[in-house]
Amino acid sequence: MTTLNAGFDDLHDTPFLARHRFDRLVVPGFVAAIWAAILAGFVPDIVGHVRTQGFSYPIIVHLHALAFTGWLILLSIQVALVETGNVALHRRLGVAGAGLAGTMVILGPMVALMMGSAAFGTPRWDPGFLSISLSDILAFAVIVGAALVLRRDAAAHKRLMLLATIQIAGAGFGRFMGIFLHGLGGTGWWGFFVGGTLELDLLIVALGVYDIVTRGRLHPVYLPTVLALWGLQATAITLYFTPAWTAFTTHILGH
Repeated sequence: MTTLNAGFDDLHDTPFLARHRFDRLVVPGFVAAIWAAILAGFVPDIVGHVRTQGFSYPIIVHLHALAFTGWLILLSIQVALVETGNVALHRRLGVAGAGLAGTMVILGPMVALMMGSAAFGTPRWDPGFLSISLSDILAFAVIVGAALVLRRDAAAHKRLMLLATIQIAGAGFGRFMGIFLHGLGGTGWWGFFVGGTLELDLLIVALGVYDIVTRGRLHPVYLPTVLALWGLQATAITLYFTPAWTAFTTHILGH
């Protein structure tokens, strides 16, 4: 028993590996999965919209799309810089990343409110969905903020940035995978979860599994962050199905 306890103590005291030889392939793989979900989820809708209505999106929607795409491009560059050892440039670009994240936190709620209101009287009218849109940007803001605070801890910073980006990529996952999973969980709470949230949670779990396989344990920031994310997801879905929330958001959207 003493030997077993000593083994656990040694594992606890061993610093978490900031880098593993598999990171060079796996971390870009996570970024590629996010890109795939966004492109598969949004490009068909954008192409269809342009074909029928042209580039008639409001200017703020274009700005939001540019900011989000810019974030994914910057994340890809930052990952490549770290994997190739150019940490100095990575840190300098991090200043731009912080500013871009702040811009996204402002634009996200503005676009959600504007597009939600504009959908009134159309099949897309769904005021309760604000719980999902606003919770995603809230999670992104808090997790990116934590990542910036912990930027000197490379392992924590990397995982927090990935988790934040996976969460706001949920719309892409839902649009893409939701086509195949729609209705598997019914039409209520579980149906919404399976069709719109399960896919990104599987990627979140995959990140934890990767750390267990390569490091033998989870990073200390992973579990509390993921539990908070899942709690926020559950709250957002519950609100979506709550009549009082629908009434409140209908009023907020001006109808």
